[in-house]
Amino acid sequence: MPFLALSRRTLLLAGGTLGVLAACDDGQPTRRPGDAALARAVADEDTLLRLYDAAIAAPLPGVPLAVIVAIRDDHRAHRLALLAAAAPASPLPTATPDAAPPSVHGLVGAERAAADRRTTAARRVVRPLAPLLASIAASEAAHGELLRLVQ
Repeated sequence: MPFLALSRRTLLLAGGTLGVLAACDDGQPTRRPGDAALARAVADEDTLLRLYDAAIAAPLPGVPLAVIVAIRDDHRAHRLALLAAAAPASPLPTATPDAAPPSVHGLVGAERAAADRRTTAARRVVRPLAPLLASIAASEAAHGELLRLVQ
C-alpha cells in the first residue's frame, strides 16, 4: 500500500479549516434531549400557578386558604427547579393571561393531568431530568389527592 505524503502546509490548512468549521454556529440555540419536556413542564407550572392565584383571589368553598397557598408555593418551587435545569439557550414558554377562578374539581383535574404528563416525560428523558420530573409528578399527584380529601 503506497504511503500518502501530505505536506506540513496541507495538514495545517486542513486543521485550520476544520477548526473554523467546527466553530461555526447557525445561530440556533443548542437543543438538548429533554428540552421539550422541560418547556412543557414549565408551561404546565405557569398554568397551575395562574389557577392557584385565581383560587386565592376567589377562595374555594370548603378548602382552607392555607392549603391553596401552600400548593401554589410548591408550584413556584417546581417552576424554579425546572428553570434551573433548563439550558440557558432553551426557549421557554411565555406567560399567558390570568385564569378564571377554578373549581376544586378543576384544580384536581389539572393536578392529575400535569402529574400524568410529568410521569410520561420522566420515562422518556435521561438523568438528571428524569428524577426531577418524577418528583414533580409525585408532588402534583399528592396535591390532587389533598384537594380531593379537604373538599
